[in-house]
Amino acid sequence: MISETTASRPSLLSGGSTARAGSLHLSLEPISSLPSVSPAARRPSAGRAGLVSGRIIAPPAQFVPLSAPALSIYRLLASIDRKLNEEGHPMMTLSELKGPYDAIYSLGHNCLPGVQLAKNGLRRYSGPIDWMGSPLLSGVSRALQERFASFMELRNLSVTGIDPNAGCYLVYDPAYHIVSNHDYPVRADHAEALLPYPEVKAKLDRRVDRMLGKLSGSSRILLVRTEGSYPELFELQLVLRSLVGATFAVLYVQHGDTEGIVDLGWRIPHVCAVQIPRVPDMFHDNDGIWRELLDGIYHV
Repeated sequence: MISETTASRPSLLSGGSTARAGSLHLSLEPISSLPSVSPAARRPSAGRAGLVSGRIIAPPAQFVPLSAPALSIYRLLASIDRKLNEEGHPMMTLSELKGPYDAIYSLGHNCLPGVQLAKNGLRRYSGPIDWMGSPLLSGVSRALQERFASFMELRNLSVTGIDPNAGCYLVYDPAYHIVSNHDYPVRADHAEALLPYPEVKAKLDRRVDRMLGKLSGSSRILLVRTEGSYPELFELQLVLRSLVGATFAVLYVQHGDTEGIVDLGWRIPHVCAVQIPRVPDMFHDNDGIWRELLDGIYHV
């Protein structure tokens, strides 16, 4: 059963958000050592960086806030939001998402959307950021807007830690604030961490080309994103409107202190925004919820 609430809508002028990701930070500086961090340590705290696929990057020397749009942008969004409310602009519902799609992609914030699309038989091919950490939705929007022009360029990359579950290095791309944590297996000599780069980059370029082709050439497209903020989500749909040559929809899923599926009441065109329970293991504990979210959606 789906309930509706408007209480969790963030204040556009204050930049607030109920999204868990809104409090996260990401390390910009490479670290001198590469510690493995227990995946059980999932909550950010003083002296720690943010979550990437549910794991914490090593303590950084410098932080960048997850979301800090200019005040003028917030005022513009607030004005648009008031206009949409005055005109009674309908919220996109889960029932409107149902039906056939000829392209379905994950837009992060971690592996969760890709995992759930696969579990529900909706993941036919890999997207460029399926298995990466992308805590800044604004970074994903910028990547799309720039057609991934600076994505994972070798000159920008830094190794920030190790993912103990994947057995791979955490490799950070500051151009779009995206972290690879499945592409670079740990080596005996850490100096060789980026040795697989040519093969990794070729694979990612193929995925980027395929995704951009699908976005411009498909008739109906679904994009799934977890975590972010209202302004970031509004920005995303504006970017997609300029990029996608057909009908598209965004399923935005936020974790919070709720039961079942709650409609967030965000009147953003092309976007169905919901909140689901915050659970100890997001990759498994909400499987039933995700089946309900994706029920009636299928590939053609």
